[in-house]
Amino acid sequence: MAQEIERKWHCKDQAFIDSIQAQEEYTYIEQRYFHEPNHDNSVARVRIYYVEGISNNPASDDNYKHSEITVKTGRGIVRTEVNVPIDYYVASDLMYPHPDVSIISKKRYTFPYGNEVIDFDIYQGENAGLVHIEIEFETKEEALAFVPPAFFGDEVTDDMRHTNSSLQDNPYTYWEYQ
Repeated sequence: MAQEIERKWHCKDQAFIDSIQAQEEYTYIEQRYFHEPNHDNSVARVRIYYVEGISNNPASDDNYKHSEITVKTGRGIVRTEVNVPIDYYVASDLMYPHPDVSIISKKRYTFPYGNEVIDFDIYQGENAGLVHIEIEFETKEEALAFVPPAFFGDEVTDDMRHTNSSLQDNPYTYWEYQ
């Protein structure tokens, strides 16, 4: 089984966020989670990636890049993760079975930082205003040894509210009302 070794931060540094958004290249992502409460924190996800840098109707068929279904198990820094490529039309059928299904959408900017690669996610829709920085590591030791700069913000790796599956059920824009 494949492992995902990842840490995540909630970035609130507006100057840094603005500098990232000024870049033209990003990948637009839509994803939907299928999950029920379970003992091993397992979730399944369908995700569709669209061409980078599309600002007008990024989720159109013409901008399609690739799609996959993913199963994740566990929580925290080290999780089991399996990704399988799937056809766009299969992904679309799973993603949009009816008009009122909850979808997570985000712009992902990817860039190097030291020896690491950062995924910088700016959420859209009901999660607008939320910005995550994620880094995947080769080993748990590397992950634990990494010292983030202050602009990364608060670490939320172990905060279940910040998992994408939780954001689908309890969007960020609703948090202030709870």
